[in-house]
Amino acid sequence: MVDNPMASHSEMADISLAVHQGVDGLILSGETACGPFYKEAVQLASQVCVKGETHINHLKNYNYIEEQMWKAKETRKIAQVVSSCAVKAGLDLNASLIVSFTVKGFTAFQLAKYRPRPLVLAITRSKQTAMYCDLGYGIKSVLVEDSPDDDEKTIIKKLSLIHISEPTRPLYISYAVFCLKKKKKKK
Repeated sequence: MVDNPMASHSEMADISLAVHQGVDGLILSGETACGPFYKEAVQLASQVCVKGETHINHLKNYNYIEEQMWKAKETRKIAQVVSSCAVKAGLDLNASLIVSFTVKGFTAFQLAKYRPRPLVLAITRSKQTAMYCDLGYGIKSVLVEDSPDDDEKTIIKKLSLIHISEPTRPLYISYAVFCLKKKKKKK
């Protein structure tokens, strides 16, 4: 779209393919972004991304990632297992939102790696973590103050003010579950 206000078939196909491969973001080249049709280029890229995301088979993506994890036979961290279960539950329940309480953003990104249909809401007390999470695919962060007043009820009240859930889909909030491993006894 450097010299033409209409995109070529290959330009649209490249964007669509990138979306299906799970790209987190899209950057237009300097020529396109600064050319005479930069507004049209950005609008078209946005439309192709949104349209492409509607055709993603989220369950198939989830199953593929889980299969690859099992093939790798690596020991998974607790946050990875809990995130996997939360995404599967979100898909099964047709949820509109998965909530993650996070300190550094690890759990939010573990949820986002599955490219779930529900939005991942990362609740954090760190401004740096909030900005970091906002860069991830399908993650929106909420910064809460570090005060004794921020208990679960206060946080849920703040969530209700955001108006994220769609009226046709239920809003499910899953709480973090902490599992402790038993230490192996030394022989």
